[in-house]
Amino acid sequence: LWLIASAVLIAIFIISHTHLLLYSEAPLRNEKISLIAACKGRSRTLEMASQSWLQLSGLHEIILVDWSSQPSLSRSISALLRYPRLKYIHVLNEERWILSWAYNLAADFTDPSSDNILKVDCDTSIAPQFLKHHT
Repeated sequence: LWLIASAVLIAIFIISHTHLLLYSEAPLRNEKISLIAACKGRSRTLEMASQSWLQLSGLHEIILVDWSSQPSLSRSISALLRYPRLKYIHVLNEERWILSWAYNLAADFTDPSSDNILKVDCDTSIAPQFLKHHT
């Protein structure tokens, strides 16, 4: 009896797991996706990574938190600053770098109608078709 019960549980797990895989492969259309990033310094890597963010098809907005960078990151991200749906938040005079606070601040500024948030580091480059293949 124990062996039969174990086999049934394994079969249920496999079926439900397969369903999840199949469901996640189906692309969801017209989603609003907000990309959030939080940085302190790292202007060179941010400059390169942000170029890839601007090439993402289907991105709703970008929220970038500059956590008391000296000098401000705005000097090195001129192309990103021209992005019409950028929210650039510069935190001033914060001596402690607390990454979770910075990301929570970015999340607070996302459009409430966004369906998903894509959290990236400031050195994360993303392929242009990433959202098409993973949403």
